[in-house]
Amino acid sequence: MTKRSSNQEVDEVGEGQLAVQLRPYAVEKYNNDYGIDFIINLTDEPDDGEDEKSQSVLSEHFFIQLKSTTRFDPEIDTVHEDMEVRHLEQYIDQPIPVLLAIYDDNTEEIYWRVIQEYIWDDLNTEKPNWRSQQTVRIKISRNQVITDYERLEQAVNRTQSRITRRQQQGLNIGEGIAFTPDDFVELREHAKHERLSYRGHTLLIAQQNLKKGDEEEARESIGEILDVGYDDEATVKALFVQYFLRNPQKGEEAVEMAEFAHKAAELASELDLEVDRRLATIFQHVAGLFVFAEKRREKLATDRIQSVDGFGAPEFDYARNEAFAELLQNELGAMAGISHELAFLLENEKYYAYAVALAEVIDYLAARRQLQLLGELDPTADGVKFEGDSIDDGEFEEVDIHPLVEQAEQLADFVPELETEANLRKGIGLYYYYNRNPDTAVEYLSEARDVAADNGDTAFEAHLSDDIQRVHEVSDPYDNSQYPDKEEEQDRQEMTKTILDMQGIDVDLENPPDPRESDSMTVMAHRAVEDADAETYYKHCEHLHVGYKPSPVGRMIGVGSFGMKHLWCQYGGFMSGVSLTNTFERFKTDYCEGCEHHCPRPDDWELTEEYAQKHAEDPDFKEAVKTYESALGGQSVPPFDERNE
Repeated sequence: MTKRSSNQEVDEVGEGQLAVQLRPYAVEKYNNDYGIDFIINLTDEPDDGEDEKSQSVLSEHFFIQLKSTTRFDPEIDTVHEDMEVRHLEQYIDQPIPVLLAIYDDNTEEIYWRVIQEYIWDDLNTEKPNWRSQQTVRIKISRNQVITDYERLEQAVNRTQSRITRRQQQGLNIGEGIAFTPDDFVELREHAKHERLSYRGHTLLIAQQNLKKGDEEEARESIGEILDVGYDDEATVKALFVQYFLRNPQKGEEAVEMAEFAHKAAELASELDLEVDRRLATIFQHVAGLFVFAEKRREKLATDRIQSVDGFGAPEFDYARNEAFAELLQNELGAMAGISHELAFLLENEKYYAYAVALAEVIDYLAARRQLQLLGELDPTADGVKFEGDSIDDGEFEEVDIHPLVEQAEQLADFVPELETEANLRKGIGLYYYYNRNPDTAVEYLSEARDVAADNGDTAFEAHLSDDIQRVHEVSDPYDNSQYPDKEEEQDRQEMTKTILDMQGIDVDLENPPDPRESDSMTVMAHRAVEDADAETYYKHCEHLHVGYKPSPVGRMIGVGSFGMKHLWCQYGGFMSGVSLTNTFERFKTDYCEGCEHHCPRPDDWELTEEYAQKHAEDPDFKEAVKTYESALGGQSVPPFDERNE
C-alpha cells in the first residue's frame, strides 16, 4: 500500500475544515485546469418556524483556491502564498469572485482574500509590472478568518458588483482618444489605390448589387470569387462581404458570420495582411458575442416563463445561475480579445480600420444594452411586469454612455468614407434607442439615412427609414403597450413549447409521437407541453388536486410538467402518471363516476398562481404524494415506460 505523504494528509484536513467552517453554505468540489478547487454557493437562512435544513441556494456564488500548510509560525501576523502569474491572469477574467484560502494546520483556521480585489487595489498600484513576473506573493492577515461570514459575504458581494460594472462597461480601449481629419490619410490612400472598402464594397459587382438591395445577386458574385479557390487578398475581402451579408441578430447567421470571419483571419495571417487579420479577429469575436446575446435572450424568456403560475422547477435557479456564469465568462473572453485588437489598431494609427471595426462593436453594444436593461427586471421578484406593462425610469440603474459609443460619435464626424459613416451613425442611433433616448436615436438614424442616400445605397436607406419609423411608433422599447397589434400573451402550453424549442426539442401537438417507435425524450417533451395547462382538470371538480413532479431533465431546463403528474381527491384517492391526460381519464373512471361530492367549477373560472400554490401545499395532498413515493422505494419518478401507462 502506498503511504500518503504528510502534505496529502494536511490537504485532506484542510478540505474537511473548509467544509466544516463553511457549513452555512453549499460547498462543492470544482475541477478545472488552473487551480480553482471549490465553488461556494451562498444560501438563504430559513424563515422562522422552518426546518434549518430547508435553507435555499441563492444565485450568489464564488470560487476558492485552497492551500493547506503547517509551515507558518502562529506568532506571525500574516500568512502568504506565492501565486503563478498565469493563474492570476486567468482569475482576473473570471465573472465571479475568486478567493485564495489558506488553511493553517497549526491554528486550524482558514484565512482568505479576494484575488480580484487584491489585483485591482494593491498589485496594480504597488507592482504595475507584475505581469512580467513568474509568481506574485499574496499576504493575508490572520484577522481575516473565513468563519466571519458577514465580512466574507460583504467582500463577495462587493467584488461581484465591481465585476458586473466592469463587464457592463467592458470595452474601454481608447477612452479619451481624440481624432482629426488628418488621421484618415491612410484611408484616402487606400481608397485611391485599391478602390476597395472593408465594409463590403470589396468587389464592384457585389457592391452595386448590395446597394440595390439585391442580396442574391451579391451572394452569387461573391460565391464566384470564393469558388475559384485562390488564396489571395480578394478572397479575404469576399469573406468579409459574406460576413456583412448576414444579420447577427439571428443566432444561426451569427454563427455563420463567426465562421466566415475565422476563415478570413486565417487566410489574412497566411498572406501577412496584418490589418485584415485583426479586423477579421474582431469580427469573429463580435459575431460570437451576438451568439451569446441570443442565449441571454433565451434565458430571459425562460426566466419570464418560470415566474408564471407554478411553472418553476426546484433546481432551475441553480442550473440557470451556473449557465449564466459560464456565459458571462465567454463574453468576457471575447471582449478581452476585441480590446486587444482595437488597442493594436489605435497604437499603430490604423484609424480607418478602427472605425470599421468600431461600427460592428457598436451594433453589439446596442443589442447588449437592451439585454442589460431587460435583465435588470428580475422575473422572479414581486411586481414582475407582463404584456401591456411599461417599465418606469426609476427601475433602471443610471449607466453612463459607453466610451466606445462616445468615440463613435466623434469618428462619425471625421471619417471620409460614406458607408462606414452611415454604419457608425446607425449603431449609435440604435444604442441611444435601447438606452431610452428616442430623440437622440432619431437624430443619428436620420443622419445615417441621409448619408446612405448620398452613397446611393437605397437598400440601407430603406432599412434606416424602417428603424426611424419604429422609434417614432414605439418610443420606449421596453413599453409593450405601445406595440401595435401585439399578440396576446402566450398560454402555458405555448410557454412550455418555447422553452423546449430553445433546447432544440421540437414539439408538434397536432402529430403526437408513437410511444412504441419514438424515443422517450420526444414522448416526454410532448407530454410536457400537452400537460402544461392544468386549468381544465381543476375545473372538473373543486376537490381535485393537481401536482407536478419534474424529472431531472425537467428540473434542469425549467419545465415543471416534464415528468410525473399527481392527482388526488380527499373523497376519492390518489393516482400518478407521466401523462396528465391519460391519468385523468383513469382517475375519473375510478373515483369520479357517481361521486356525491363532485362539484364542477363554472366555465369562466380561471386558474391563478395563488390557487395552484395553495393546492400544491395542501398537507393532505403532500402526505398522499409522500406515501406514493415511499411505496416506490424513494423514487419520485418511476422508470419511464409509456406503453404500460
